[in-house]
Amino acid sequence: EFGSQPVIELLRQLLDYSGFFDLTTLKWTKVIDSNLVAASAPPGGGRKVLTPRFTSHFHMLNLPKPTQEIMKDIFEAIVEGFFKSFDGGAHKFPIEVVSMAPYLVGWTIDVYHKIQTELLPTPAKTHYSFNLRDVSKVFQGILLIHPKKVNEEEQVIKLW
Repeated sequence: EFGSQPVIELLRQLLDYSGFFDLTTLKWTKVIDSNLVAASAPPGGGRKVLTPRFTSHFHMLNLPKPTQEIMKDIFEAIVEGFFKSFDGGAHKFPIEVVSMAPYLVGWTIDVYHKIQTELLPTPAKTHYSFNLRDVSKVFQGILLIHPKKVNEEEQVIKLW
């Protein structure tokens, strides 16, 4: 009714009064030498707005979402670096596979952005919450391949 969230109010009580009232013993429990670090995501998809009474205890830091170009630069550097890292050894990826890195990254980022705009989370479908961790899992899978196992582009595309 008042927009309060019991867990958040308990944390606020800890910050305001350095402790809790224990309902089983009916005594005040003081908490000493503790710090509270918190992180949150924007409201939506089942997440509620944090009250100003609670957030007033924190220094806020906002990290904007990276742009498509930034994401492409980061993941291209990772994938290309991996494909080229075998150059000095006895086994190396074919040049066709190395040249596929920008395409793999572009396709993945495009799919990610399409999912982000079309499969929005709702209270009934909270599992529709996608983030950069999901993108990185795609590339973690690609980075498991070994040059001995890859002879042509088609194999990498199938893996992707």
